[in-house]
Amino acid sequence: MNKFLLSLFLICFVSNYAWSAEKVTVEQVMERFVKAKNFDKLAGLKDFHAKLEQVSGERKSKMDYYFMKEYYHRLNSYERGGMHMVYDGVKSWLKIAVAPAAPGNPDIESQFDMMYEFFFTHVYGNLETSHFELAQLSTFGGETFFQISMKDKDGVYSDLYIDTVNYDLRRVVKLVEHQGQSIPFEMYLDDYEVVDDIRIPFKVVATLINEPVTYELVEIKFDLGMNKYDFRRPQ
Repeated sequence: MNKFLLSLFLICFVSNYAWSAEKVTVEQVMERFVKAKNFDKLAGLKDFHAKLEQVSGERKSKMDYYFMKEYYHRLNSYERGGMHMVYDGVKSWLKIAVAPAAPGNPDIESQFDMMYEFFFTHVYGNLETSHFELAQLSTFGGETFFQISMKDKDGVYSDLYIDTVNYDLRRVVKLVEHQGQSIPFEMYLDDYEVVDDIRIPFKVVATLINEPVTYELVEIKFDLGMNKYDFRRPQ
């Protein structure tokens, strides 16, 4: 047999054997992912503050993101006079520079959803109500991943890519609502570090309509004692 074909056959055989020998099920993958991410610790968190840098093309800006359970958000961006976005538990508000605050819109709330998923992941809060299927092993960037198909309670599908070594969520592909349309969205999560026993990605690349935006986490602090006043309508 041709040496190249023989080598290729052996590689495929060994890979398939390793895949089948362990007999990994989707339940086992998700269990290991939940343990690695430390969902138990996430469940006990009350709030957090993250300092980030956002890079879009040649533009770079600093951001502060604040979150409090159950669902309060505040995002301060300091580019071009500043922007203050908040979700006060009922509705969203937007204030740009010296202009008065105005009601937010679904796109702003989608931005909050994305920021939330950076830290809590797309799975947290949906684990018990979603259906997961193990599609295949997938390779990109020289690494191997479990590709998981996730169907949430609303019937919306997402593809999750969990690495086979640390069980970190490294890529999410799904459809999101943007300006009244469903469009593809991809999120790459990398440079994981452990902060207060929680694995956090310190680099996230989010791509919407072929426009990648990179978020680099500078610092994150948990349980700072925030309250609803911290998420009030901006003045």
